[in-house]
Amino acid sequence: MNVESLKAALGRKVVSTADAEAIGTVDHVVLDVPGRRVLGVVLGGGKKARVVPWSGITGFGHDAVMVRGDAARPAGDEDEHRSAGGAFDVLGRRTLSDDGNELGHFTDLTFDTASGALVELLVGEHTLPADALLGVGSYAVVVAAAAG
Repeated sequence: MNVESLKAALGRKVVSTADAEAIGTVDHVVLDVPGRRVLGVVLGGGKKARVVPWSGITGFGHDAVMVRGDAARPAGDEDEHRSAGGAFDVLGRRTLSDDGNELGHFTDLTFDTASGALVELLVGEHTLPADALLGVGSYAVVVAAAAG
């Protein structure tokens, strides 16, 4: 399994395999919190944002994210629009356990570059398994108390 850090992935070039041209950079990710996986990457932000679903990503390397030439499209559903606006950006967010204790700020997360599955969450000085993630909102990220 190849694991990547979200912090390291942000800002990475996104390159089309059709013409080897850079089509943007990873500005956000679309997170599936209940499924604990990355569903895609967002290029740009706001109304002009484009989304590349995970199925359109052909390779997630340290130098570039490779995508099918036709994979980038306007944000579709509400979660994609919210992701393009930064609603699911977890880095730096206050993190609370489900029993109401603050664990610190969300430092990073890691994911499998082949499947998008979340691997670990880094919160303050805590390293938590991905299944500890319960929710992401405008106020905080919530994780399971037993994991912290």
